[in-house]
Amino acid sequence: MSDEADAGEGLHIYLPRGAMKKINLYTYVATAGLLVASLSTQAMAQNRDNNFSRDRSTSVEERARPEFTPLGLRAGSFVVTPVIGVGLGYKDNVYYTDTNKKSDAFLELTPGVVLTSDWGRHSLSLGAKSTVVQYASETNENTAVLNLNAQGRLDISSAASLAGNLSHETGYESRASFLADPNARKPVKITTTRAGLDLTLVGNRVRFIGSLNTEDESYDDVASLLGGTIPQGYRDMTGTTVSGRIDYAMSPSVSFFVYGASNQRRYDISSINDSDGAIFSVGTSFEIRSLSRGEIQIGTLAQDYKNQSVGKLTNTYYNGKLEWFPTELSTVTGKIGRQYSDTPSVGGSVSALASTAGIAVDHELLRNLILSSDYEHASYEFNGIDRRDTRDTISIGARYLMNRRISLRANVGHQKYDSSGAQAFRNYSDNSVRVALVLQY
Repeated sequence: MSDEADAGEGLHIYLPRGAMKKINLYTYVATAGLLVASLSTQAMAQNRDNNFSRDRSTSVEERARPEFTPLGLRAGSFVVTPVIGVGLGYKDNVYYTDTNKKSDAFLELTPGVVLTSDWGRHSLSLGAKSTVVQYASETNENTAVLNLNAQGRLDISSAASLAGNLSHETGYESRASFLADPNARKPVKITTTRAGLDLTLVGNRVRFIGSLNTEDESYDDVASLLGGTIPQGYRDMTGTTVSGRIDYAMSPSVSFFVYGASNQRRYDISSINDSDGAIFSVGTSFEIRSLSRGEIQIGTLAQDYKNQSVGKLTNTYYNGKLEWFPTELSTVTGKIGRQYSDTPSVGGSVSALASTAGIAVDHELLRNLILSSDYEHASYEFNGIDRRDTRDTISIGARYLMNRRISLRANVGHQKYDSSGAQAFRNYSDNSVRVALVLQY
């Protein structure tokens, strides 16, 4: 699993192909049903949204700007929104090395289209997007990413809904990843298929959210700069995530919850890297007038590996997000997260404890000019070897909305990576700049 995933997003859980048949989904849904049955029908009909909504304030990114929102093309009860971005960029360290840095300019094209329903109840959205990057000199780094996705929601009743998602993506592993092999002639190609199902049941003071997600990752072999081929099949894996969360609202502004997730990770070839684990945490979701809102949870994180030299790993789990609104035109967002990230391509290590913390600031300088900046620190503690890595990234960007159909975007970024210990990997820094013209209808 790539380290690019945000540790705060939750734990990815993996099963072998076909293993989903062994999960008694009926039992899972029945348990949720029993929970709902325990809630009175009258309670479900009263203030079910008010006790869990945190909408007294609107962040800069969430704020509606009708005069700059594309109208799309009407197709019956659907709206089609095509978009294309054309950008130019520059990197001063294309291969993320500590010596012999190579810089290059690149062209980036991002065409896409979204088909969204315009129904009173239920919803359906279909999307397709591609990101094509072409370098001026380092043509081995040229990539073309394709993502197809679908999301839908079935409103079973005023108190229950079922949401699903499906996506298929052909992408590439970032050269900046601690999992990337520096001897690879080209970025490693990754094909990922995901599917998910979420059941939400809401009462007056109680809410249940149950999730079932599957993921399959397949890596293509890549030519080596040293000659021959670097096999990648040992990284192929398939999996699932099963999680549940129960919230209890003390008031319309504060709720407490318990969260649990079981996990399995299974590799197609290198089964020695298989593991089972779990998360259990308690947390709170809150809103302090229109000044701030957030959610924080803390608990335990465990992963039990088939590899006996690793065994069972446990640590403190945390995940949180806090938004502060100093003015109506500014939003400050802080995030923290932790998870175990598999490291099958790191010699001698099976897992790394990935911890992240970051802060972002968005400011609406003008109605149509949004400025943003963010900083993130990530640390990776590798199991089984003497190595600890840290990554610090900072970026500053601007988005100028000319009208409904045209916008301009610019971004400047800096990244610094340090690796220490007897088996340290590499240290590097890189700087990048991007400008883009985005057209949408």
